[in-house]
Amino acid sequence: MRNAPSNIDEDRLRGFLADRYRLSISSLNPGPAGEESFSYIAATVNRGPCFVRLQRRHWQPQSVTSFANSLMAAMVLREKALLPQVVAPYPTRQARAVCGFAGYTVAIFPLIQGRTLFNTRLSIRDVAEVARLLARVHSVNPKSGFPRLLKEQFKDPFRANILRVLRDTRLCRRINKIDPSHRRALHLLNDHRETILEAQRIMARLRSQIRKVRPKLVLTHGDANLANFIKDKQDRLYLTDWGDAGLGPAERDLFHFSGNQLGTFLKHYTRIRKDVEVSTPTFAFYYYRWALQEISDYSTRTFYLNGTVAEKRHSWEELKRWVPVPHDSIAQDIARIESILSKSRLTL
Repeated sequence: MRNAPSNIDEDRLRGFLADRYRLSISSLNPGPAGEESFSYIAATVNRGPCFVRLQRRHWQPQSVTSFANSLMAAMVLREKALLPQVVAPYPTRQARAVCGFAGYTVAIFPLIQGRTLFNTRLSIRDVAEVARLLARVHSVNPKSGFPRLLKEQFKDPFRANILRVLRDTRLCRRINKIDPSHRRALHLLNDHRETILEAQRIMARLRSQIRKVRPKLVLTHGDANLANFIKDKQDRLYLTDWGDAGLGPAERDLFHFSGNQLGTFLKHYTRIRKDVEVSTPTFAFYYYRWALQEISDYSTRTFYLNGTVAEKRHSWEELKRWVPVPHDSIAQDIARIESILSKSRLTL
């Protein structure tokens, strides 16, 4: 866990939160940090424990707007679509999902204390609950009462950064040869660069196939992996981290559950979304996008960010899970998905 940036005046932040959210804060402690964000756990007198997220605002203006709209969509889902499992931000006094503070975008959420599904053994009941929740999210009409959300274009958003990484590793630029994590990652990427370039070519081919099919776009969470599903102490399920919510095919969320539990998942999902149709090329697209996202993220952390030794070691361990790109295992997973979809008669 990193400490909060030293440029944050915490007394000023307390006053800001009290003014914008009418929060009476009794304590403010640093919470988890990400690549572009950090957080506080706030104890409040009037709302109980809160999770305060601060996101750096050096994005393009349209990205900031997209993030705000995604969180606003979560607010609409929770209140108007009657989905209490959605962990939406508290509105500001101006009824907004986010606000700006000292170069950061701020959002405040209720703190859900419990365990993520990533950190527990997934039961059939858990799969059924998740399936029903996502089916209800995907069934909502995003044209009624929702903010404007980004539409899936089936592009490779990590292409430019990965090509930069591969170029720099080949030329040994920006590489600290003393750092063992740098050395290992340098050799790994250079030895297996062709598997990464092939993954990019496959994504381009899949995009062409998907655009011909023209799948139905629904409201999607955008990062529905197990780490974002939380069971509280009363065993109630919640879905957090809606910053990537947008319009996309159902597979954008469903591919996270395309393992051995897919058959069980679809049985419960289709009881709510009876007219759903999915395709194996779309599942494959998201498999490859996830792989390239991980490669882009952890190589960037390794080579370009000033992390601790422990953080560098963690980035190395994660990077080597995806390099070389596991083309064979992805192909096996897609073949298994195709078999399950064929039996369920859900394939486009």
